[in-house]
Amino acid sequence: MERRPEAESTARESLELAARIESTHTIVWDLLLLAASARLRGQAQPAATLLGAVHAQCERTGLDLNGAEADIHHETANGLEADLGSTPYEAAIAEGHAMTLDQAVTYALGEASHA
Repeated sequence: MERRPEAESTARESLELAARIESTHTIVWDLLLLAASARLRGQAQPAATLLGAVHAQCERTGLDLNGAEADIHHETANGLEADLGSTPYEAAIAEGHAMTLDQAVTYALGEASHA
């Protein structure tokens, strides 16, 4: 049974709540989950943009991705680069990297509503 739509909905709800309470780690985790889900939906460019936002927030806050987070990140990043090709992948990553945390949340919620 496909549970991705349910997982996306839960991640979106979590992201909305995390943004309200300003829980950066939870926001980053939810952005990562939504990036992975977007890739699985065939939405590689938005997924890579979200991944760029994840990278930026990790750099800005000193947050390290460990365990399942690191595994999902690695699998998603490798898959997106293969899906898009190097140049479009890097461009989408750069677009997400330039986003503020609030912009990334708004982008992710907008992309999730198009699922």
